Amino acid sequence: MQLAIETYARQQPDVVTGLFEWYRDCAKMLWLGSDLLDGFVNYCQHAHPELIDSPLRESIIKSQEAAFSGNQFYLLIRPRVAEQIYLRYSYDDHRLTRCEASEFLSFKEKLITGREHSTNLEIDLAPFERDVPKMNQTRSIGSGVEFLNRRFSSRLSNALRYGMICCCPFCRYTPTGTRPSLSALR
Repeated sequence: MQLAIETYARQQPDVVTGLFEWYRDCAKMLWLGSDLLDGFVNYCQHAHPELIDSPLRESIIKSQEAAFSGNQFYLLIRPRVAEQIYLRYSYDDHRLTRCEASEFLSFKEKLITGREHSTNLEIDLAPFERDVPKMNQTRSIGSGVEFLNRRFSSRLSNALRYGMICCCPFCRYTPTGTRPSLSALR
């Protein structure tokens, strides 16, 4: 899926470069989504009022955070629920490209810790999640308790049904040859 900011950066690279240079001139390393939007509105009011209704605005609204250092500006955009896209803007060649989440996170870590070569610890939890039910649909997000209740009640009813199948042949006849009756247990 092509983001509006990617298309806009190809069609009007000077406008996107101007905005990102304005962000750089603010001398702020880490940006929250609200900071990016406030900065965009401020930039539009002072320099380019025509951008306030551009597709660039939609991308900035959907931005979650950004990080800047030297000649790199990283941007995290959340276009839809459960989807995140990481972008890297290079001030040297004025290009906006997609990058991996690990690259974005390691860039932020280097920015905060100040260490250039740090090792990233990655833990694979997949082997421990074999029996954990997972939601596959984005519409299920936010209703995890209902999802787990449905899964566990289904599993419980299947287990009870299996238990009755195993128990019923055993209870057909008693040692005396008569059929067991629940009413006789009183």
